[in-house]
Amino acid sequence: MTQYGKVGEETFNTWCQLLSDLTCDELKAGFRGYVQSGTEYAPNVMVIRKHANAAKSDQFPPAKLAYVEACQKAVQPHHQDWSHRVVYLAGRETGWFNLRTQPEKEIYSLYARNYEVLCRRITNGEDVEVVIPQGLPEKVERPLSKAENSRRMKNLIDEMGL
Repeated sequence: MTQYGKVGEETFNTWCQLLSDLTCDELKAGFRGYVQSGTEYAPNVMVIRKHANAAKSDQFPPAKLAYVEACQKAVQPHHQDWSHRVVYLAGRETGWFNLRTQPEKEIYSLYARNYEVLCRRITNGEDVEVVIPQGLPEKVERPLSKAENSRRMKNLIDEMGL
C-alpha cells in the first residue's frame, strides 16, 4: 500500500488511466524530472505528466531541419526512413506535391505550423491521425464592387494629376 492506494483501488486506477498513454521511458523521465525539481511534496498526476512532456519535447528535431528532411524525402515518402514520425506526418499534412514544387518562402510557414501542431499533439498524447484544420490565410481578399472600383480608380487618377 502506498499514498496512491492499493493496486486496483480508485486512486491507483485513476493514476494509471491518466498516465496510460506514456511509455515506460517517458514515465521514468517524468519521475526523474520531478525528483530533480527538488520539491519535498508528493507529486500529483499533472506534475508527473508535465515533466514527462518536457522530456518528450526534447526528442523532436528542430522545425527547420524537419522541413529540409521532408523536402528531401518528398518523392515516395512511404519508402523513406524518417528521423522521427512527426517529420513524416507534418509532410503528409502539408502535401508532398507542395513540398516538391513550392519555394520555401511560400510553403515553410505551413509546414512549420503543421509540425508544431503535431509535436504538441504527440507531447499531449493526442491522436496524430486526425487531420489538422487549415489555418486562415494571412490576407483575406474580397473583390470590390464595380462602383467601388470606379471610385478608387477616379481617386488614383486625381492623385496622380492625370
